[in-house]
Amino acid sequence: MRSLYTALLGLTAALTVAACSDTPTQPLDGPTGASVSPDPVARPIYSTVQDLLSAAGGPVAIAHRGMGENLGEDPTRPIENTIEALRLGFESGAAVVEADLQMTADGEIVVWHDDFLEDYTCINTLTRDQLAERAPWIDSFQALLQLARRHNAQNPDRLSGLVTVDLKPASPLCDPQDVTG
Repeated sequence: MRSLYTALLGLTAALTVAACSDTPTQPLDGPTGASVSPDPVARPIYSTVQDLLSAAGGPVAIAHRGMGENLGEDPTRPIENTIEALRLGFESGAAVVEADLQMTADGEIVVWHDDFLEDYTCINTLTRDQLAERAPWIDSFQALLQLARRHNAQNPDRLSGLVTVDLKPASPLCDPQDVTG
């Protein structure tokens, strides 16, 4: 089975594009290789964390798992890593949301922290459709990228709509052949 890391290599460009306008870009002469749009209204594509922090001019708010850890124990907040939690993270003023990713049996990437459900069913053993039946709050990575792009477009005057992802190694339950311990 294709690993989550391998699948994400093909999505690296999508993450960069989600943080930018639809305007084509051209290379910048700087050492970091950041790109800027020929349109002076469009924002640059940040290729490194250093580019991002330099452009921000100060601290950058990052919404961890959207609105933070919550698996439903706090009914006043959405469940962590859901599109609703990530949307509220952006709306609360965070320039960046952090999300955790997992991969389903059919190769779809979803936004969820653990690699198994509450009943210890491994997400990588379920297709996206099966997962949606059992856990409809688990959203697709594509839905997150669409949210980031919309938020970025709605806030042209400030740094916003950026996504960082956290890839965790599979637990022994879901990857018994992993010997890295």
